[in-house]
Amino acid sequence: SPSNENHGTHVSSTIIANGDNNQGLVGICPNCSFMPIKVEDQNGMMSNTYIIDAILYAIKNKADVVNLSLGMQIPMGLNIPLQEQKDYINSSAKDEEEFWDDLFSYANDKNVTCVLAAGNSNIMTGVDPFQRSTNTIKVGAIDKNHTKANFSNFGPSTTIYAPGTNIYGAKPGNSYEVLQGTSMAAPIVSGFIGLLKSINKNLTNQQIMSIISRNSITENNIKILNVISTLN
Repeated sequence: SPSNENHGTHVSSTIIANGDNNQGLVGICPNCSFMPIKVEDQNGMMSNTYIIDAILYAIKNKADVVNLSLGMQIPMGLNIPLQEQKDYINSSAKDEEEFWDDLFSYANDKNVTCVLAAGNSNIMTGVDPFQRSTNTIKVGAIDKNHTKANFSNFGPSTTIYAPGTNIYGAKPGNSYEVLQGTSMAAPIVSGFIGLLKSINKNLTNQQIMSIISRNSITENNIKILNVISTLN
């Protein structure tokens, strides 16, 4: 059942919304199968344990792509100096970082691709240790001018950027709304990977990263998935 925030419904519609029905939108991979996994509890709480359980459930049930439009909520406007952010990433929360890396390495060994939203705090991707594994794809958000969205996290741990502002998507009750965030950018990349794996299920994550790199452009010093050329 959808939460009051409608987050998961909107994210999912970007990937798998039905087409050719004269309403709403069409997802990037409308014919892909869909495994909805609710992470929050009935009170809207989302602990690390819930996230771990969800990822393991997806792997066990043979998901090809896991979209994770979630993560640590860090308020915008903290103005933490970049060097302090780098020092924190390099020296802090290493036990948690190692745990997440082990989990995502396990997903990689099972040929499951995990796509993470980079976050909406305008800080470096990786301050949240959930985002530090090299076995995941971290997605930042761009605006209509192909510049980094003012809220998007950034930095060398951000794998790729995709549109994340004014994204039209579904909501419960047969209606639609516009949202923004790296949560909206991540499913664009997940849908693209879904298309790739619908052609060749055995593509490794390394091969997928190579395809993403070949189908990207660099503008304003950031690497952007070239949605127009790749989807035409």
